[in-house]
Amino acid sequence: MSDVSTSQWKILNVLLLGVLIPLIAAAVPWMLDRVSLPHDLEYTFSGPVTTKSGFAYTVLVHNAGKQPEDNIEVWLPVPATAKLDYDLQSNGRLDKTETKPHIDIEVSIPFTQRASSEDSRVQIVEIPSLRSNESASIAVLAAGGDIGYLNDFQLKQLRIVSKEAVGKLKEPSEELAFLYKMGSWLFLFFFVLLIGYGIYYEHFMSHEKKEKYLLEQIDKLGARKP
Repeated sequence: MSDVSTSQWKILNVLLLGVLIPLIAAAVPWMLDRVSLPHDLEYTFSGPVTTKSGFAYTVLVHNAGKQPEDNIEVWLPVPATAKLDYDLQSNGRLDKTETKPHIDIEVSIPFTQRASSEDSRVQIVEIPSLRSNESASIAVLAAGGDIGYLNDFQLKQLRIVSKEAVGKLKEPSEELAFLYKMGSWLFLFFFVLLIGYGIYYEHFMSHEKKEKYLLEQIDKLGARKP
């Protein structure tokens, strides 16, 4: 085997190793997603976007299980209530003005909606059924009235239940993210190491060492032949 062929073979081995590590790390979440449970209800959200006069956010409920999910309830925080303003008239009379908020909830599939009897600031969306791998998108908008506090922590704790399952927030696994980062750093390390070795081999390794290394590779190649 020639000196050039040996170097190319080493380069190919190192690059393959460096590329496969992050690829395998990236493929693990995909393979895990392919393993479906009989009942697996999950959700993601976007927002909330909040201002002094209102807020908006979206929720995507997804049936990742193999079986249909029936009687799904999504408990949505909607901290918007009527605002009362008082105005003292010149005759000493106190006038009260009530401004009700505008609350709009849109769902991508047929649904029903009701206010929670436990908390007036919660609206419950009821979805009759979701087939396997089917999703329902929910958009919530509130404006006017008295706007309360809303943040992403509340959306991370959404109550979503069906007849057979409890919905969970789907977010990237910290362990898998660490594995992917580690694979990428290992690839970078191997690549830098390869470049460094190439520079050393071409410019700093003595002719005697190169010749000795080449003879060793030829001996190894001859020993493998029957």
